[in-house]
Amino acid sequence: MSEQKYLYVVFSSTNGGIGRFIRFMTKNQYNHTSVTLDPTLSTLYSFARYHKSAPFYAGFVCESCLRYKNQNAKIKVAAIPLTEEQYSTATTFFDNVKGSKDAYIYNLLSAITNVTHRKISINKAYTCVEFAVKTLDTVGIDNKISSAKFYTIKELENLLCHSIVYEGAYPDWSEDDQWGDDLFSSHIGFVKGSVNSLRTQARLLKRLVKS
Repeated sequence: MSEQKYLYVVFSSTNGGIGRFIRFMTKNQYNHTSVTLDPTLSTLYSFARYHKSAPFYAGFVCESCLRYKNQNAKIKVAAIPLTEEQYSTATTFFDNVKGSKDAYIYNLLSAITNVTHRKISINKAYTCVEFAVKTLDTVGIDNKISSAKFYTIKELENLLCHSIVYEGAYPDWSEDDQWGDDLFSSHIGFVKGSVNSLRTQARLLKRLVKS
């Protein structure tokens, strides 16, 4: 009998200025969402900033757990059991996104309209919670969860409340914590960060116009 596999949805409360601002605006304990198939939570998938020093230069990221451990972040973890078919679908989905990660953009426009409970759908552009919902929808977890709908992080928490398996400080389940391909800790200058941010938003607006 094969070992039961899970999709993990990780809600996190990060200690940076952006994270605190989001929690202030949403009145929610958690401000970020990631997904992974890794039971040690060593590497997570999400839409977030590439570098800590450039908050608006963002897209698809393979996040190292050090993003959270180094900030003493609090997390909440939902573990959703998968069939072999669902696990294969999730693996293929993540591999496809990773294989064309440069084509994906953080959906800043949708993040801005979050407080109005509006979603702005743009091709290959997501916020962190939109990507979590897209993953759940793609894998076919629950027919109540649709990537066509708007969700706040709190609403997704509530939908997954029966799957919560852990809440607290980031667990030390991994024995090999490394940054890997995650560039979060590498500094990017103000000018370069600003230019990259503007280029990213220009790409986003271009896609919005074409949609």
